[in-house]
Formats: sequence, C-alpha cells, structure tokens
Amino acid sequence: MLIDTLFPQCVGGKAPLRQLLLEAAVSFEMAAKDAQILVQLLPSPLIDSPGFLDLSSGLWRYEFGEPFILNDQLIFGTHMFLPVNELLLAIGSFARWVPMGKREAFLAALNDPSKHPVALAEMMPACRLPFTLAVDFEVPGYGPGNKTVDWALQAEGRLILLDAKSRTTDFIQQTSNVGQKGRMPAPEHDHELMFKSLVGKFNAANPDVQLQGAWITTHIMQNRAEIENAFAALDPAKIHFAILGDWQSDISLLVRREADRQFLLDLFQVTQSERFFFQR
Repeated sequence: MLIDTLFPQCVGGKAPLRQLLLEAAVSFEMAAKDAQILVQLLPSPLIDSPGFLDLSSGLWRYEFGEPFILNDQLIFGTHMFLPVNELLLAIGSFARWVPMGKREAFLAALNDPSKHPVALAEMMPACRLPFTLAVDFEVPGYGPGNKTVDWALQAEGRLILLDAKSRTTDFIQQTSNVGQKGRMPAPEHDHELMFKSLVGKFNAANPDVQLQGAWITTHIMQNRAEIENAFAALDPAKIHFAILGDWQSDISLLVRREADRQFLLDLFQVTQSERFFFQR
C-alpha cells in the first residue's frame, strides 16, 4: 500500500474495502442483505481497494486516488485515502436516487482514481434527502445548450435545481505553500474560482417557482466577507443560493433571500454552521 510508504506512522489495522463497507453498514444499522446489495454495485478495481485504520483520526480509510499535480510537483493527501463511511453514504445515495439509465456514467467516474473524489462529492447533497421527494439526476434543459444540472428536486410546489462542485485549486496551491518548517500560511483564495462555470449552468428563473444553486465542497476554509462578495457578484436571476458543505450535517448557506434559508436547511436536513469560514 502507498500509505505504508508515505505515512507509515498513521497505519493501524488493515482490511479489504469490501469487508470494511459491510462492517460500516452495521454501524449505520443497515440490514445485512441491503448492505450486500450496495457493495455489489461497486465495480473493480474500486471494490478491490485496500483499507487501513488511520491512527491519526481513528477512521477506517481506503486507498484509491491519485496525487494532485502542481508545477510538476506531486501532492499527496487525504483525497487519496478516503473514509469508508463516506463511500457507503455515497453509494447509498446513488442506489436510492440515481435512475437506472444514468448509473453507468457515474459508476465509471467513481471507478476512475482521478475522478473518484469529484464523483463522491456529487452524492453529498442527496445523502439526507427525505425519501418522499421526487428526485432526478443529471437533468438537461435548464441551462444553455446541452448542459445538465446534477440534481432536480420537487419540494413544496417548487423545483430546486442544484449543481454539486468539488473545488480543489485553493487546496492544491495552499498545500504547495507549506514552509520549510511545515507551517501552513494563511489561506489565499481566488473566490471567482469557487463559482467558476456555475452561472453558465442555469437560465434565469423565478425563485418562487424554481430555486437554483450549488453545493460546493471546498477543502480549506474560506474568508467569509470575500466569499459573500463573490456570491453577490453572480447573476441574481440565475444563482439563488450556494451551500458550502461536505458529508457532515452542518453547512454554510448563502442566500439571496432570507425567506429561502430555512426552507433549504429543512430540505437537506442540515443546520447552519460557521465551520467553513474564517475571518482575517
């Protein structure tokens, strides 16, 4: 395993990913039959990945990914050694919400080490959705050209369109700036990158009828004032909200209208958090 070479001090026990997923399902109180069905959805080589106990966090992780590359420098990190529980949440969301005709492309991306973290992030918004919702995945027709939106949800008489993004550029640049003594400098951001390509995904819409936005996974904290300014600069007719979130049940939510805040928190069954922000 690569982890043995890079961070041997972090490695405790070892086990195959298939076994770890089944054990994680028990902790989620999932029936053994249902867990087996989920595990069988995962293709090889992903399902054949090795796993290990990360002594630094107490999490079981699996090794599947590629290093980031910046200026010919390889950057290794936890994006290559992901928590088993998160994969179980992702495949559970996939099994419940992604229609059969749209599964092949997603599984292909999930099974590609270079695309794997991004594919996982696409499932984050769906992991706590109420089972009674009408949900579709990779939906065309709501933006210019042939572009698709990751999620379309029907709730309380409104259509909610959501694109899921995983932004790594800030993280890669921040990691490359670690000093000689291993100290990380204060984060520096180009906040336009956070919302890059988002406006081009949507046509203008009335938020009372069609609420549009994004769920963004960012790997380092963001400056609150600067990210709010970047959000405010987006076309308000096209982007009504933005969520900074991950697999946890707390998010940072930016909205055009305060009236939409509680609606979105309730829809995704999450709470408002400051965890993703810092102040200069």
